[in-house]
Amino acid sequence: MLASESTVSYGVTTAMGFDPLQSIALEHSFRGLPSEAFSFYRLTPRNFESIVAQLNQDYEAKPEVKQLLVTAVPTLTFLGLTPESFPAQTLFITYEEFVEHFITSVNGVKINALATLPTEQVEKFFHSGGLSKSQVSLLLLIALGHTNIEIAKRMTLTEKGVESAIKRLAIKLDCSREGSRPHNLRILLGRRYAQLLGVL
Repeated sequence: MLASESTVSYGVTTAMGFDPLQSIALEHSFRGLPSEAFSFYRLTPRNFESIVAQLNQDYEAKPEVKQLLVTAVPTLTFLGLTPESFPAQTLFITYEEFVEHFITSVNGVKINALATLPTEQVEKFFHSGGLSKSQVSLLLLIALGHTNIEIAKRMTLTEKGVESAIKRLAIKLDCSREGSRPHNLRILLGRRYAQLLGVL
């Protein structure tokens, strides 16, 4: 977790991964609202590993506490996450929904009413944008800086197979440019990956 983020308690409700200004707004929103035990986790591309680990750790320690994941990441799939990465009863909410219900709402929202919020199915947080599972894995490995040789070993492909897969992926993500060199193609794919995460 980043230095600017913290864990703050509001009675039986806790919030993790929020910056100081968001924490102040949350405190105001939760003040005086009777609620059952609840934990909020704000997930970003920069803190997702620590947040997911903490969320699961908290669940193991106190399974009776409901957990809500607030995410600004358009698709968690591109962080290598699946629904199985989280406890089954985890509630997901977009950052926009969070702001609407807890930051800008005049009266705030009672925590125990979260289950009735108008959110879509959990699957919407794990869509792959039309990419296959192997293409998602390939994009993630490229973004992490792995070489073609390393990718070939991890994905059980030949180096030429990796090169072909990268070209197909670039076409699918509209990153291919006629005559682009492999190195430039990797840069374009890395940039597209950042866009898919909502970073750019």
